[in-house]
Amino acid sequence: MPLLNIAIIQSDLFWEDRTSNMKMFEEKLKQVPNQTHLVILPEMFTTGFTMNVNNMAESMDGETILWMKKMAQQHKIILTGSVIIKEEKNFYNRLILMMPNGDMGFYDKI
Repeated sequence: MPLLNIAIIQSDLFWEDRTSNMKMFEEKLKQVPNQTHLVILPEMFTTGFTMNVNNMAESMDGETILWMKKMAQQHKIILTGSVIIKEEKNFYNRLILMMPNGDMGFYDKI
């Protein structure tokens, strides 16, 4: 059975500052060893654990999902972390699992 190499990135976040957080994690991803298969980012890694969902939520085709797709492809990794997603009138703390080929899965925290 082949090995699964996992990297966990835990970091202080820029409160409700999606752009700064993605830039910071982009730099941290550059430091992950090439033989890593799965990278785990913190919960609500683009905003911090905010309850300001009306201003911080995104759609499933929003900026963070596109960024995750780009990072997974660029680094040839499976990338996972949770983000605030709005669908219709509902908000979710959604764990995204982004594959390097652009496929993705998700789990809504209960």
